[in-house]
Amino acid sequence: MYDVIVVGAGPAGSTAAKVLAERGLHVLLVERHKLPRYKSCSGVLIQKSIDLVRRYYGQDVPLSATCTPVENRGMIFTDDKGQEFRFEQGGLNVWRSSFDNWLTEQAAVSGAEVRDNTSAVSCEEQPDLISVTLRGESSCTEQARYVIDCEGVTGVLKRQLLGNSQDFITTFQTFNQGTIQLDPHYFYAYLQPEMSEYDAWFFVEILFDVPLEDGSACIPFLKPMLHFGNTLILRPPAFDVKGISRKYVLYAQVFLL
Repeated sequence: MYDVIVVGAGPAGSTAAKVLAERGLHVLLVERHKLPRYKSCSGVLIQKSIDLVRRYYGQDVPLSATCTPVENRGMIFTDDKGQEFRFEQGGLNVWRSSFDNWLTEQAAVSGAEVRDNTSAVSCEEQPDLISVTLRGESSCTEQARYVIDCEGVTGVLKRQLLGNSQDFITTFQTFNQGTIQLDPHYFYAYLQPEMSEYDAWFFVEILFDVPLEDGSACIPFLKPMLHFGNTLILRPPAFDVKGISRKYVLYAQVFLL
């Protein structure tokens, strides 16, 4: 029997497991995906997140979890009328697969037991404990005094306990290689309310510097990237790219209702 079963090995779940294990509790951390797992996310850590890592992990985010450029300087939002809103703030750019996996490894070092590729499919409250049914390579039932659900909006246990059957937002993320004159130190988001209540965003990782003779050559790859099936999801404003630019890996995520 465990003191605590934590479901979901994202930043919240791994941190909860680490802190509880450090206090001497018998902790099981369950993750439904095989680690390290892919996460649809920009990977921007704002200063508050960096401070929390230092507070709970006693160290900085390792360079092995970051991408290029490491430094993030803020966010730039563009609405459907082309108006730009800039938010300056310091931060880091990380690959979520590497960052989340590092957090989970730190939880294990602190004494938490980690089981990946294992889903929590149901739980049942009893007088002095909670039984959690787990499904991985085989099915089993584990017991704990407490259960912490950190799976997020798609978590099975939360929907089961709260009777929540609402529809979810589907995200579509794609990685593309091309050239564009965007400052790679910023996160870019574009709003198109007639398509979605949410935004499409762009983030850039540098591969290497490359001179461009014709700036227009860097534009065409953007439009196909922003199609989902035969539906145009977003049409970003035209970028004026001239002279020397850089070659990037650029990825976009589009939220669909």
